[in-house]
Amino acid sequence: LVCGGQNRAEEPTQECWILDSRNKENPVWKLQKELSSPRSQSASTVSQNALYILSGYSTSETTRSSSSMQSVGLNGPEQEYHLVVPGAGEEPYCSRMASAVTLSNGDILVTGGKGRGRDVFLLNGKDPTSLVRKQSLRHGRRGHASTVVILGSEERVVVAGGWDAAGRSLASVEIFSEGQNNWKQLPNLPSPRGDFTLQVVDSKVTAIGGYNTVNPHRTYPGVATLAWSESEGWRDWEEEGESTEKRSGFMTTKVTRSWMKQHFQ
Repeated sequence: LVCGGQNRAEEPTQECWILDSRNKENPVWKLQKELSSPRSQSASTVSQNALYILSGYSTSETTRSSSSMQSVGLNGPEQEYHLVVPGAGEEPYCSRMASAVTLSNGDILVTGGKGRGRDVFLLNGKDPTSLVRKQSLRHGRRGHASTVVILGSEERVVVAGGWDAAGRSLASVEIFSEGQNNWKQLPNLPSPRGDFTLQVVDSKVTAIGGYNTVNPHRTYPGVATLAWSESEGWRDWEEEGESTEKRSGFMTTKVTRSWMKQHFQ
């Protein structure tokens, strides 16, 4: 599923597309029903067999940020939920360029975002309207990346990079324990970057894409990896040379080798 984002006029869109791979020799992208409201710069994650798209940029809102979350299933957009910040009366939850991940129990952890720099909220996977405030990030950030990693038998969340409130690229990396409700510092990225993605294979965290703006030129750091082992703990990041692909503002997902063989051989 691919939903929302900006169109060619750089305006938020309501479009939703799904890759129909029933014909293994010729998979095609098909247009689904539209989202209830246009949005871009949203946080998104999959939970309980649905894609959840949280807040984001919206020209239809006076704050320019959507105060809702849209769920999308294989048959198209489903329910739209309106989110309220806990302990703040009826203040709607609004953010842009936040990041979200799904924990193994189906709950969703949302971090940072424009106007929510250090905020961290947990959404109940069975009741997505329920926001619970968690320990704040050590560093406020937006346009960052996050991912779930399993260390031994414990589930953790890694958050990296992005931009601070002044628009400066960040290299800082933090790791969250939901059981202990605390954040700890990890080794910094070799190069600051925002608008990128993190993926995990086994206990190795990989940063892919993104860019860093320097006076006022953009640089595009290469792929960087951070490995963990039970005997040694976290090692330092290893980064390839500057990327020639200049890739940012994209998304990644993990697929099985069998799926790759079916569609790309």
